[in-house]
Amino acid sequence: KAHTLISEETNEDEVYFQPESLLTLSIQQLAKAMHKNRKKYGPAPLLQEKVPEHLKYPLGKEYLRIMDPKGSESFNIVGPEFAFNFREEVLFQGVRMIEADAQALMYFQNSNRELKTLKCTANKLNLPSLDLICKNIINHAWPQLRELDLSFNVFDQASLESLMAGISTTSSLQYLRLAACGIKPNGFLVIARRLKTDKQIQDLDLAFNAGELTGAEAMADMLQTNKALTSLNLRSNKVGPIGGRSLVDAMSHNKVLKRMCLTDNYCGGEVISEISAKLNGSFRDVLDSANVKELNMPPW
Repeated sequence: KAHTLISEETNEDEVYFQPESLLTLSIQQLAKAMHKNRKKYGPAPLLQEKVPEHLKYPLGKEYLRIMDPKGSESFNIVGPEFAFNFREEVLFQGVRMIEADAQALMYFQNSNRELKTLKCTANKLNLPSLDLICKNIINHAWPQLRELDLSFNVFDQASLESLMAGISTTSSLQYLRLAACGIKPNGFLVIARRLKTDKQIQDLDLAFNAGELTGAEAMADMLQTNKALTSLNLRSNKVGPIGGRSLVDAMSHNKVLKRMCLTDNYCGGEVISEISAKLNGSFRDVLDSANVKELNMPPW
């Protein structure tokens, strides 16, 4: 006789017990151990080496899920992609990051010796979060870091001091971008003081800050001795004609700067013309300096 046909009926009122897999249980226990004793169970280099690639994402996700205090929802979505997955580029644009998120990211990437580009822009990073990034730089966590972009995050003078102190100890950083970071004249003094004898940073972006006359004079003083910087963006910094004139005078002593943007600073056409004449780049570099590009506003 033919066998009796068997069909499945679902009943929403019944609760079925489905035990978790051994893999899931192992990931959960490892994530707990990482929180309780990171030094013993969760050193980033060890996890990078031992955890298979396909398990790093679920391990990072579980780590963030049980984190206390909790991180932001936006970071919990993208953060696991960087869990012990060492890449040359780490890009976070418009992803809100609270201090717990910054701590997790620095943990995930604090031994990434392959990292060359770090962009954390428009993350609403608070000052302790910015300090975590600065400490990683000071501790030489990223020995190949070439480009650092922290634009659209607000710095205070202490954070700038910490950042520039870390940068002065690195030998690889070439591009530093701090656009729209709320940097005031005293902050420009901090940056200029560190860059007077710097030999590595070639591109500095300080657009859309509040340098004003004091900041312009600080940059002018720096340009007289700096021998590495080839591009300087000071767009929309309230420099004014006197500040612009101090930059013109400084260019008489500088033989390396190829591009300088002073757009939206009310310096006057004569100052802009003299700056263009004193730049040491090609005609294309001069045009790039004067060209007003669209501001790439991050998603808020």
